[in-house]
Amino acid sequence: SEIRPVIQFAYITGWRIAWDYFPFGAGVGLFGGHASTIQYSEFYIRYGLDRVWGLSGDPAASVNFVTDAFFPHVIGALGFMGAALYLGSLLYPGALMVRGTRRLASPSTRIVVTAALLVFVEALAESFAAPIYEVSFPCYFVFGLAGLALSVVRAAGAESSEFRAVGSGDAPER
Repeated sequence: SEIRPVIQFAYITGWRIAWDYFPFGAGVGLFGGHASTIQYSEFYIRYGLDRVWGLSGDPAASVNFVTDAFFPHVIGALGFMGAALYLGSLLYPGALMVRGTRRLASPSTRIVVTAALLVFVEALAESFAAPIYEVSFPCYFVFGLAGLALSVVRAAGAESSEFRAVGSGDAPER
């Protein structure tokens, strides 16, 4: 018998559930998240995960790896459509930071926004192997920092547009 990491079983099963229950997956709380461990979800039994060490749902077993990865939960629970919408909404603040960083003139402001962007990208990369978006403190930190960076970008954009608005058209061209 082959021994595979639990996370690999989670990804494979998440994809299988998303495919079998296309386009919207198993449903919220039925695969991969904390809610699926409170009342052990039938999807773990249906897909044979109840026989995998760390996913069995046996209260006597002290090991439970159900929530160890984030994206199997999203793909299995929300399906391909829900996962695509979720991923799009997750990437949107990052795209705004990338676009905003290019327009910033001040090097110190650019450094702040770039640092926030790097934290955002690191969290996205880490979410493939850890439940980063399901734990409150990292989630608050990542999105709080992104919000702060986006407000800095917005403020810098407003200052530069106000400056241009005041200076444009007032003096005759020479």
